[in-house]
Amino acid sequence: MAEFNEQVVFEIPKDCISNDPLVTERNTKLVKFYEEIAQNRYQRYHLIEAGAGKKKLTKSWENLQTKLKTARTYQQDVRQVGGKAVPIPAHFTDEV
Repeated sequence: MAEFNEQVVFEIPKDCISNDPLVTERNTKLVKFYEEIAQNRYQRYHLIEAGAGKKKLTKSWENLQTKLKTARTYQQDVRQVGGKAVPIPAHFTDEV
């Protein structure tokens, strides 16, 4: 059995840190959401490893895609207040 080895704890990168509390608040929300997405990917990995059915895997994938769309909205929220949003980890768009 393969091992799930992905980052599951995220921090605001130095170039995204701001003195503006609103930017910090929104980036913190974004980072916490990335941790939620990572947890979703972890659960999906275990579904695949357990040989889950196509219906369950499809629902899991759709849930992940919905979370990624929400993350993009959160990024836009950061940009609207003049901040630099924490980027979405590139591997989030790939299959686990």
